[in-house]
Amino acid sequence: MKVQYLAVLASVSLLSLGAITSCTNPCAAKTQTPTTTGAEVSPNPCAGKVNPCASANPCAGKTNPCASANPCASANPCAGKKNPCAGQAN
Repeated sequence: MKVQYLAVLASVSLLSLGAITSCTNPCAAKTQTPTTTGAEVSPNPCAGKVNPCASANPCAGKTNPCASANPCASANPCAGKKNPCAGQAN
């Protein structure tokens, strides 16, 4: 009886071990090194060069010519006058 019990136990162990090893990924233990990363990064052509826009503002300290009074903001010169085109056909 002991021999039969040990034979059944051994066969079940072998079948279980076979099932486990057959279901595993055969490539899981292998290390894969990629040959290319897929995205190539080119070096920055402006690295190390002086930024031409980083200098001092050439207009700093100067008065803004557009900030003066609006010449059209004065009183309307036509206000109170009769419209010369009123009543005429186009």
